[in-house]
Formats: sequence, structure tokens, C-alpha cells
Amino acid sequence: FWRRLSRKLDLQLSKQEQQILLWLRITGQDEEADNRDDRVTLRVRDTGPGVPENIRERLFEPFVTGRPDGTGLGLAIVREIAHAHGGDVRVTSDSSGATFEIDVPCRPS
Repeated sequence: FWRRLSRKLDLQLSKQEQQILLWLRITGQDEEADNRDDRVTLRVRDTGPGVPENIRERLFEPFVTGRPDGTGLGLAIVREIAHAHGGDVRVTSDSSGATFEIDVPCRPS
């Protein structure tokens, strides 16, 4: 799975985006975790130019995009999926890249 994901991410990187970092945290199972309410957080960070400030607040709305070839639907769908599962999605950005974080409750199967 990770190898396929890695290859797919590599294919989608532009020359400006040199690296993508994935980070996963499951809280509630780690005694040292700050938040003990059984949540899963997936953080994706790139080293590209960041998200332009003029669209950052609206980035998760449908049809808002910072890419010339983008439809503006991907992050809106991500937000709706996170909300449907009782979670949230957020972005932080600066000139060294952008970080997207998806946080959802962890329900035992």
C-alpha cells in the first residue's frame, strides 16, 4: 500500500514540490498523547510554495483552487468526508510548504 501511495504521490509532484511527509497519530492508546479521546490524525506536509494567502480561508469550499488545472473539488470532498465521520480538516501554510491535517474519531471495529 505505502509503495503504491508513494509512487502515486511522486507522479503528482511538480518541480516545486520536492518532498511530501506523511504523519499518523492515534491518540487514546498512547499514555503520553496530549489528547486522550481516541482520535486518528493524518498529517501531510509538502515542501512546495505553500497555499496562497488569498485562498487559504476558502480552500475547503467547492471550486476554490490554487492550481491552474485544478477543479477545486478534492479538498471540499475531503472536508465533507471528515465532517461525516465527526472529524475536521485544516491547513497551515508558509513559504516552506503546506500542512494538511485530517482528524477523526477512532471507533473500534
